[in-house]
This record gives sequence, structure tokens and C-alpha cells, in this order.
Amino acid sequence: SSRLNVSVRTLQNYLKAEEKTFMQALTNVRRRLAEHYIMHTKLDDASISALLGYSEVSAFYRAYKKWNKNTPKYLRKK
Repeated sequence: SSRLNVSVRTLQNYLKAEEKTFMQALTNVRRRLAEHYIMHTKLDDASISALLGYSEVSAFYRAYKKWNKNTPKYLRKK
């Protein structure tokens, strides 16, 4: 929360008002960032995976496929 310049309580209140858990919010941010990195940078999947906080590229692939029903490679071809 210090990186966001808000207190833990403020963040908890925000998430409660949005009816989201921290993990749901984190997943949403990871998904949007992944799509941005894939479409607007030349970063490889390992770099994107690390930036998003995944310990292994395979975990990023599983998450991405769950979100989009496709692979990052598919989005790059568009």
C-alpha cells in the first residue's frame, strides 16, 4: 500500500466498495498489463512474466490462457 500512497485501510475500503478481493484486483491489473506489454512492446514472454510477478513463465501462460482462451502468441499476430 505504501507504493500506492494509500493506507491499508483505504485500500481495503476501496476494494470493499468495488466488491472485489485483493486477488481479483491483482488479476485484473496483471491481465491489462499483459495485454499492453504484448501489444505495445517487444518484450519476450519471460520478461512479461517477471514484470507481472509470476515465478515461472508457465504460470503466466496458464493465467493468460484462462483470461483470453488464447496464448500471448495469438495476440501478437493480430
